[in-house]
Amino acid sequence: AHREEAQGGVGQNPKAGDYHSDLSRGDVVSAEERASISALRSAGMRGGVSSTSSTSSTSSLPRRSPGITLTVEQELAVRLACREDMLVLTGGPGVGKTATVRSIVQAWRKLGLKVVLACPTAQSAKKLKVVTGQHASTIHRLLEWSPSKENFQRDESNPILADALVVDEASMMDAHLASCLFKAVAPHTKILLVGDKDQLGSVSAGSVFRDVLAVGEVPRVVLTHIFRQQGDGASEISMSARAVNEGGLPSHIRFALTTPKSRQESRIQVCRDGCVMLQSSYVNDCANIVVATVERLINLGYPAHHIQVLSPVKNGASGTHVLNKRLQRLLNPNARTHDGDGERIMDSRAEQPVYIGDKVIQLVNDYNRSVFNGDGGVVARVLDNGIFDVKFDDAGPIGSPGNQSAYTGLLRYHTRELDVKVGLAYALTVHKAQGSEFPVVVIPMGLFQGRMLQRAFLYTGMSRAKKLLVLVSNKQAIQRAVGNKESRQRLTFLTEHIRRSIQAS
Repeated sequence: AHREEAQGGVGQNPKAGDYHSDLSRGDVVSAEERASISALRSAGMRGGVSSTSSTSSTSSLPRRSPGITLTVEQELAVRLACREDMLVLTGGPGVGKTATVRSIVQAWRKLGLKVVLACPTAQSAKKLKVVTGQHASTIHRLLEWSPSKENFQRDESNPILADALVVDEASMMDAHLASCLFKAVAPHTKILLVGDKDQLGSVSAGSVFRDVLAVGEVPRVVLTHIFRQQGDGASEISMSARAVNEGGLPSHIRFALTTPKSRQESRIQVCRDGCVMLQSSYVNDCANIVVATVERLINLGYPAHHIQVLSPVKNGASGTHVLNKRLQRLLNPNARTHDGDGERIMDSRAEQPVYIGDKVIQLVNDYNRSVFNGDGGVVARVLDNGIFDVKFDDAGPIGSPGNQSAYTGLLRYHTRELDVKVGLAYALTVHKAQGSEFPVVVIPMGLFQGRMLQRAFLYTGMSRAKKLLVLVSNKQAIQRAVGNKESRQRLTFLTEHIRRSIQAS
C-alpha cells in the first residue's frame, strides 16, 4: 500500500479482523482466493445459476433510454448488463460512466429486478444516489456490521437481498473488502463493477478491479468517447486528464484565473471553468499561492464549499496538515474571531485547534458508531475540556455510549484523536478524495514533493474537478509526475487465482 497515504487513513478493528496496510502475504492470498471464487461464480464461469434475464428478454429493451442519447459503447454496456451475470464498466473521466450506470439501472428495473447500489465511500454513494435516483450506501453499511458480534451480518448464509448489484468506484476496493462483499452476493445476483482502472488503487492491500479486468473471460465495456461541448470546462478537464494518463502534458490549459476582457476595457473576465496552471516552483511559494488562490476564488464569487484543495502529501508546507491550518483561518469565521477563548480547544497534544463550523473527515472505520473512513461532517459543538462533537451526513446508530454526545446525531471526539480518527477537511490527500467530485479543485504539485509526484496521483486529482481545475505547479513538476508510474506497481495474486479456477472448472 502507499504508506504515506495509508498512515492513519485506514480503519482498523483487530477483533473484527479488519484489514491493515501491512497485511501478510498469506492474508492477502487468502482474501484474494475467496474473492476469486465468488467473482467466478458471479461471472457465470463455474456453471452456477444462470442469469435471471435471457438474451431474448433483452430484445424488448429500448436501444436508447428516455431522454438520453447513448453511444454504441454505452448501448452495448446496457445490453451486456442485462444478459451477463457480471459486467465490468471502465473508462476515464467524462466518458459517460454515470449516464451508462443510470441507463443500466433503468433497464434492470424494467426487467423487474431489485437493484442495490453500493460504493466504498459515503461521498461516492451520495453521488450515485443523485445520478440514479435510488438509495446508495457504503459497502460497509450494505454488509451490516454488528458491534456486538464483531462481524458483518451479510455473508453466504445471509446474502444481500438483491437481484442486481452496482458497485461504483470499484477500483478503491481492497482484497479483504471485496472478499467480504462477494461472499455476501447471492448466486442469482447480477454484479456491475464500475471504475477507472488508471486511478489510484485501494489504500490497503490488493488491486481487485485491475486484476478482474486482467482476466479476459470477464465481460467488460471500456468507454472511450469524451462528451465534448464548446466551452465546456468539464470536457476540457477530461481531455487534459486523458493526456496526462497517456503520458503527455495537460492539453487544454490557461495560465491565469482572470484576463482583461479587451484592450479597450478594464473589466476582468473570470475563468469560470476548465484548466488553469498558476506557476510555482518553491514549497513556501506554492503553499502561499494555494491559500491566495482559494481566497481569490471566493472573492470572484465561488462559494467556499465548492472549493476543495487536494495534495499528494500530508507533510511539508504544501501538505494537508499545514494547508488545513491556513485554510481553516481563511474559511471558518470562528477561527478568525477567537484567540484562545470561546470555542477554541486548547490541548498540548493537539497540533491544531478546532472550531464550530470546521469541515472534517473521518479517517478510520468506526464500526461501533457506524461511521467510516471518508465520511464527511462538520464540527457542531466544542467544549472547553478538549471534547468536540461532529455531525456526520450519514452517521448510523451510535453503539458506544461513552462516545455519544448529548445532542442527537452527533459523534464525540477528543483533541488527541485529531489526525488519528478525524481530521480537518479543507485540504485532503488525493487518496481521501477518491470517489468524490468537487466543482473546483486546487492541487499544489512541485518537485519538492519527491517520489509522491506520480502520474496516478495527478490523474486522479485532476479527475475530481467538475468545472474548474487549478494546478499550482510548473512544467518540470508536471513532467516528473507524468513520467512516474510507480504507484501502479502492486504484487497481487487475484488474476492468477481466477485463471486457475477457470482452468479447473
